[in-house]
Amino acid sequence: MQVIRRQNWLKSKKAWAVFPVLVAMFVLSQLLTVNEARAATTIRVNSGGPAQTVGGVQWSGCDAPSSCGGWVTGGAPWAENPSAISGVVSPDSQTIEKTEWTWGRQNGVPFGGTAFSYNFPLAAGSYDVTLHFTELNKTASGQRVFDVNINGATKLSYFDIFQQAGGANKTITRTFRVSPVNGKIAIDFIARTENAKVSAIEVVSADGSLPTTTNAPVTTTTQAPPAGNSLTWSNAVNSPHYAVEAAGNAFEGKLYTFGGYLPGSWVPTSSAYVYDVGAGKWSSLPATPRSITHSTTAIDGRSLVLAGGYTANGSGQTFAINNVWRFDVDSQQWSNLPSLPQPRGSGGMVKVGRTLHFLGGVDANRVEKSDHWTLNLDNVAAGWQPATAFPYPRTHFATLNIGNSIYTVGGLVGIDDKSTQLSGVYRFDTISNTWSPMKALPSARSHISDSSFVRNGKIYVMGGEYAYGKSAREVFVYDAATNSWSLSTPLPWARFSGVASLINGTVYFATGDLNSNAVWKGTFS
Repeated sequence: MQVIRRQNWLKSKKAWAVFPVLVAMFVLSQLLTVNEARAATTIRVNSGGPAQTVGGVQWSGCDAPSSCGGWVTGGAPWAENPSAISGVVSPDSQTIEKTEWTWGRQNGVPFGGTAFSYNFPLAAGSYDVTLHFTELNKTASGQRVFDVNINGATKLSYFDIFQQAGGANKTITRTFRVSPVNGKIAIDFIARTENAKVSAIEVVSADGSLPTTTNAPVTTTTQAPPAGNSLTWSNAVNSPHYAVEAAGNAFEGKLYTFGGYLPGSWVPTSSAYVYDVGAGKWSSLPATPRSITHSTTAIDGRSLVLAGGYTANGSGQTFAINNVWRFDVDSQQWSNLPSLPQPRGSGGMVKVGRTLHFLGGVDANRVEKSDHWTLNLDNVAAGWQPATAFPYPRTHFATLNIGNSIYTVGGLVGIDDKSTQLSGVYRFDTISNTWSPMKALPSARSHISDSSFVRNGKIYVMGGEYAYGKSAREVFVYDAATNSWSLSTPLPWARFSGVASLINGTVYFATGDLNSNAVWKGTFS
């Protein structure tokens, strides 16, 4: 009887009048379903823990293979309960960082084998993948080391959470911009030493914007940047390599980078690249004459000059050399300039008029020196000459020129975990040949040699380290006219020993992170 009524209804005029509407509603519902699926481009996973809501932001639970949305293969949850975890930035939470998804060598996974994997089906586009890490139970560097591959490409090589974060119970994040391959983003955790792990994962549609999470907080009191000092950061073209401690400078619309350390090895490299910001393209350059890190640069005519630095040797690296080279940007040829009187690494160099000034740095035993040498570029045959000593021996500082004055900013003394970061600022008057202390940095800062520059009579100091192994995001601004410091907009996330320069009024920041090759550009407002 029901069947007959349905058939009779379909034969009626009223039924045929309503039928197109029903079809349209069905099609619309399917389109909405598809659009909803495409719009679901934000995934947040509490790896090893239950679903959470933090400040209105929802995290999916992943405390068992069956509760991970079908995303995870291999591994198992783990939890610890430390009293407190530092460095947690919303929408992350202490609760989320106290759990993890883990597996690896302790469970029989061979060295270099896949400990576990996350696979996220996603529509085409660009996504920022942010991995959260907190070391919950290791007590020293080297106890847990692993790799992370995304879509088959190594993003973290021999990653050591304890070493990178500076201890246990300290949260750090690493963010990578990637696109799906074959409709998914695959994240593989590769076993090296002990077990691989991850505390949380965010996959957020990029939409041309920068990641919203950072791997370091701003370490000084927040204040609004003065008018004209505010920066809006966006992405430029990624550099060809991941590097720190590279030397670099800008010339005629191009950013040059030389040498540096690459991931997985603290051995200097000789790679060199140039970024044409107008063309949006990176190109390889002839390699530096020796592998190099901790060098310092200046511009002379149509050449970039590199002086001193560290170089590789058969057993590792030599911490000071006396080489000085000139790179001609037109012929792309290297040539020699007179060598420094003694080997130096991580010193500072700047050109005032037709004179190069080289300051400070360390000798081959990594002992800080106070030497100040000058080279007359119109009489290079005379070689480097002694000048008024730099009375504040240090390394990893910024050296800049405003008018007839040389400014040295920050730096450090000591070696690695026994080092002390410095906030002192000193001015050398090239007319009177005298040194004077100036207003100190708001916060001690080192590893800023090539990430500092001058704009409109002001010195901009970007990133660096505020303690050993602790990268910074702040952008400090020194006004030479008023001898005062202020803050500009922080970097998108922390970097140290990067290369930052002003090109056609826009800041470009490259290198400075072994886990990211992203390049940023900052527009002033």
